Amino acid sequence: DGLIYYPFLVLASQQQNAPLHLHRLFGQDAYGFVSEEINHRQERIFMNQQKAVMENVTVTQQVLRQLQGGHFTLFYQPKVNATSLKVIGLEALLRYKNAQGKILPPTFLPVLYEQGLSQVVDTKVVNLAFEQVIKWRNEGLIVPPVAINFDKDFLLDNSAVRDFITRAQELDVSFYI
Repeated sequence: DGLIYYPFLVLASQQQNAPLHLHRLFGQDAYGFVSEEINHRQERIFMNQQKAVMENVTVTQQVLRQLQGGHFTLFYQPKVNATSLKVIGLEALLRYKNAQGKILPPTFLPVLYEQGLSQVVDTKVVNLAFEQVIKWRNEGLIVPPVAINFDKDFLLDNSAVRDFITRAQELDVSFYI
């Protein structure tokens, strides 16, 4: 049995010492082909990263062009009790109305968030929601609790959260976050 495995042991021993053997065979340039391939791979990774950055910039520019001349608006989706079918709340959904009056889906949100504008967007939603609640109350309507979706950055900003809570308490409005 020892003779059967002897070639395997010799091969394993050589593989373990392969870097040393390669160095002896090829001299100082033993790893030149490996280094070259590693460099090419790093260049490909870098180029792919740059391409992704440029694509993000292009998408951001397109979104910003779409947002020119229009305005953000909130739509309120009713939250209904499944048993009683009564409206128990509303969910504020941010949409964008372009200069031509067309309502755009919220595909702009991820782009704005990636550009670090999540708090600006969330602050806009809060302001629009409070304006609408005041308007409804001035019209004599009873306003159910309103749900607002916030990005984590807004919720981690103590000052923004404090201001939001203060405004909600002043208006005696219930919000779901």
